[in-house]
Amino acid sequence: MARRYQSCAGKDDSSEAERQIAWLKTQLDHARQTKEKVWVMTHIPPGVDAFGTVSKGKNVCAGKDPTMFLSSDDLPNALTADVVSLAIFGHTHIDEMRLLMPAGTSNPDHAVPVKLVPSISPINGNNPSITVAQVDPRTATMVDYRVIAASNQTGIDTKWAEEYDYAKAYNEPAFSAPALATLMGEFRTDTGAKSPASQAYIRNYFVGDRSSELAPFWPIAACGLTNMSADSFKACACGK
Repeated sequence: MARRYQSCAGKDDSSEAERQIAWLKTQLDHARQTKEKVWVMTHIPPGVDAFGTVSKGKNVCAGKDPTMFLSSDDLPNALTADVVSLAIFGHTHIDEMRLLMPAGTSNPDHAVPVKLVPSISPINGNNPSITVAQVDPRTATMVDYRVIAASNQTGIDTKWAEEYDYAKAYNEPAFSAPALATLMGEFRTDTGAKSPASQAYIRNYFVGDRSSELAPFWPIAACGLTNMSADSFKACACGK
């Protein structure tokens, strides 16, 4: 499903991605029938690569397309099933949160909270980290999480300590869709990134704090948290 995926013959081929999506839908249908709650964990997240879009100088308001992580919107469309309680991704090595909203509705009760976990590998220049979660097994809700970060990238004389706690940093009762909808709504209106919550997100998104990377394009980044398709992202970024 990756944007740059090619077959072993070096050709664009969507058949494998389509087969994966079909398999996922089958699993979700089974979970619905058996009244199960589901977490979906995979590698590349859906949506817009806001940092890649900005760093490549793509002016979406002048007609340029944003850089997408995946080749289509099939995965986010499949994930907005009523049985998915949480989706977890990696790939970016960055600490992010997003909200998958079903098309045609603004009701957060039907949305899926998304967590992108920072990496234990320092290959992207981040300090290694581990995310430790507190889960309510009855509802399959991630109630809280803490990021435990290394003091350096070498492993030599490394000290591990809590970088932040989600509940304390954002004053939210759980990592749930309604909580994220409220939080991300505040991010969108806080275009100057002045609020404590916006400052916490900017500070924490890169383990080791390279907040200067995110701050200059904060309004664009905030649009990418809730707008998974290229068209909805453009509309948000350009104020339409």
